[in-house]
Amino acid sequence: MEFYEVQVWLAGRGALRQLVKATSLEHALVITRCKYPGSQVDVPPPVAGKPALVRSHTSPSLAANARVKAAKAKRMKKPAAWAQKAWARVQADQARADLLERLYLEDSRDKPDHPLHGCYTGLYQQMVERTSAEPT
Repeated sequence: MEFYEVQVWLAGRGALRQLVKATSLEHALVITRCKYPGSQVDVPPPVAGKPALVRSHTSPSLAANARVKAAKAKRMKKPAAWAQKAWARVQADQARADLLERLYLEDSRDKPDHPLHGCYTGLYQQMVERTSAEPT
């Protein structure tokens, strides 16, 4: 048994395409007429084949790839001068904070029994005095 496509014209609803399993096309038409009594049943016209694809130089995928490539190139550009200056300030501030944190731990101010526990004041001055007092 094979499948055959038939078209059923339903009253007030329009055309309906059905696949019917039958031994022949005539048998499929008889089955469909029994299933839909009072409706006109016929063989639908063949479906038109797909048109050949025409490639263009401005296809959506090529345009999307070009946009992605342009965005990537824009991200890879050197940052603006103001952004470079701001980043340099951030790096200098971070280096200063790291130095003070190291001095704080070296002076043992992280211990609760230290008289200046929790205080960063004077750490840099102590380091300057220590380095100037050291013989070279």
